[in-house]
Amino acid sequence: MDKASLTTLVMSVAGLSTEDVAGRTGPIPLSRSVPNVIGSDPHCCNITIGDCHISRRHAQVVYEENRFVIYDLGSSDGTYVNGRWVGIHQLQDGDRVQMGDTTLVFAVHT
Repeated sequence: MDKASLTTLVMSVAGLSTEDVAGRTGPIPLSRSVPNVIGSDPHCCNITIGDCHISRRHAQVVYEENRFVIYDLGSSDGTYVNGRWVGIHQLQDGDRVQMGDTTLVFAVHT
């Protein structure tokens, strides 16, 4: 069995209230089989965040080639990883992803 199949990957929400992430608190599991679309519109995103500076379809996290990659989807305010603007970025454990006034922490849990 490969190491990836033994690993649970989640995106933890840092400092958000329950209402800010579609009623969720704590870790948000990421899918390996479908894109994880992050934005403010619950009709087209599977991870919705109530932040007026987040675009309807802001970014997506995709599992490809045994890794998670974040793509900015042409958002108005951009997507930042560890303080740097990114269009595409391979996520590493502990990366801090900022969209609008929201910070997400990418965490790998085994």
